[in-house]
Amino acid sequence: MSRLLPLAAALLLGVGSTAAASAQGMPQPPEGRDPGRRLPLLRLTPEQQQQLFPGRKSLVLEQQREHIALLERSRACVGRADSATGLNRCLQQERRDYQALRSRIRDQMRALFSANGIPFPEPERRPLRRGQPLGGSPQESI
Repeated sequence: MSRLLPLAAALLLGVGSTAAASAQGMPQPPEGRDPGRRLPLLRLTPEQQQQLFPGRKSLVLEQQREHIALLERSRACVGRADSATGLNRCLQQERRDYQALRSRIRDQMRALFSANGIPFPEPERRPLRRGQPLGGSPQESI
């Protein structure tokens, strides 16, 4: 119980999970990597950030409008669904639309970086194997 007290206090005080985890002696992610992301963290200079800002801002606003429209279409479809099959069709279509939106976003960001002469960070390509954590290597059998 006494070990949980610092963690509970940290959470109540709004200290992030990283600080709470370090208080418990848990391992931290490597510097420069966010464990939930596949793209490397951007290491842009302040000049590059300033150069990209206007384009990024307009792209984000447009992407938010597209995402809201996608959700409204999906909501209307779900409202019209009269069976489990119809609901599943709506959800599958929403997923396809969202994947297409993400692809367009990636292409737009790649073009913005290219237009400003900044290399776009490419995602890590790691093979996924069933039953293995992301990035893990297969264990040799004995």
